[in-house]
Amino acid sequence: MNQHHTMKIETHTTGFSSTSASRGCPAIQLPDRFKSAVALALAGLLAAFSAQPAARAADGADTPAPANPTPEAVSATPVPEAHARLLQAGAEPRKALRLHPKPGVKRTSTMTLKMGMEVQAGGNEGQPMKLPPIKMVMDTNVKSVSPEGDITYDMVMSDLTVADDPDALPQMVEAIKTAMGGLKGVSVAGTMSNRGISKSIEAKTPADATPQARQTIEQMKDSFCNTGVVLPQEAIGPGAKWEVKQKVKSQGMTLDQTTVYELVSIDGDHFNAKTTMSQTAANQAVENPAMQGMKMDLVRLSTKGTGEATVDLGQFAPTLATMDMRTESTMTMNMGDQKTDMSMKMNIGVRMETTQ
Repeated sequence: MNQHHTMKIETHTTGFSSTSASRGCPAIQLPDRFKSAVALALAGLLAAFSAQPAARAADGADTPAPANPTPEAVSATPVPEAHARLLQAGAEPRKALRLHPKPGVKRTSTMTLKMGMEVQAGGNEGQPMKLPPIKMVMDTNVKSVSPEGDITYDMVMSDLTVADDPDALPQMVEAIKTAMGGLKGVSVAGTMSNRGISKSIEAKTPADATPQARQTIEQMKDSFCNTGVVLPQEAIGPGAKWEVKQKVKSQGMTLDQTTVYELVSIDGDHFNAKTTMSQTAANQAVENPAMQGMKMDLVRLSTKGTGEATVDLGQFAPTLATMDMRTESTMTMNMGDQKTDMSMKMNIGVRMETTQ
C-alpha cells in the first residue's frame, strides 16, 4: 500500500530590513537591464542555496522550443560525486547509517522562500531590498530500491507561485516570475544512494516551457532532490563529525562547497544532526545563455550557513531541517560599452518539515 506524507519547506528572511521605501528613503536606482541581471543572479543563488545541493550538473545551452514540440523535453546529466570524510567517529555504540525507504512511498513537498538582499551597483549607495515569497509544491514517489540500496525516484513540480508583495521592487518581482514561473509541471527522475548521494538525474520540461524557463530548470534540477543529509561510509555514534566536499555549478558559476555534519543524538532509525556549510568561488567568467548581450564576471563569492536536521532513515527526506545562510558576492557586468561593478549581500533561512 502506498504511503502518503506531507512535507513543508519554509524559508525565512533574516538580517536585512525592508522598510526603507515605506519610510520615505529613496529606493536603489538601477537601470532596468541591471535589475533583470540581479534577478538572474538571484535565480542562480537560489538554485545553489535553496537546499544543501549535491555537485551541480554541467551547464546546458538555452535553446528555443521545437516547432513541433513533443510532450516533454528530456535533459539528462551525470552528477559528479560528493566526497565524504569522517572527522570523528563519535561515542559507542556506533552503526553505519543508511536510508531504506520502501518502494511506493510518496511525498508532497512545499518549499517557501523568503530572502533579504542588499545590492550596490554603479556607485549607488546600497539599499535593502525585499524579495517576494516563492512557494514550490513538489510530489515525490520512491519507485524502487535496488539490492545495493540505490533509491530510484521521480518528482513533479505540481505548483509554483511568486507572491505579490507591495514592498518588493516591481521589476524584481516580474523578473523572478519570468525566471521561475516556467517550473510548474517539470518532472525530475533520478537515483540516489542509500547514503544520500545523487548518482543520476534527468529533468523533463513541459513542451510549452519558455527558453528562459528551460535554462532555470537546468540550473535548479539537482536542488529539487538534494535537500537531505549525505551520510559517511563508516559506523558512527553520538558526537561524530564528517565533512562533505563537492563542486556546485549554477548559472554558469562554479563554487566549492564544504558541509560539516555533527551527529547530536540517535535513537534507532532516527537521528539529529547539526550542519555547518560554506561556499566559495574565485574570479571567473559567468557563462549564462539567459543573459543575452551581457557579460558578467564574478570577482568573489562567499557563503556561510548553519542548520539542524532530524532524519528518519526509513524516509526519503528529513523529517525536519533548518538552514540559515548569508552570502556576499562581487561581480562586474558589461553590456556594450557600459561596465558596472555590483556587490550583493543575501540572507536566507530554510525550514523543511515532513509530516505523515
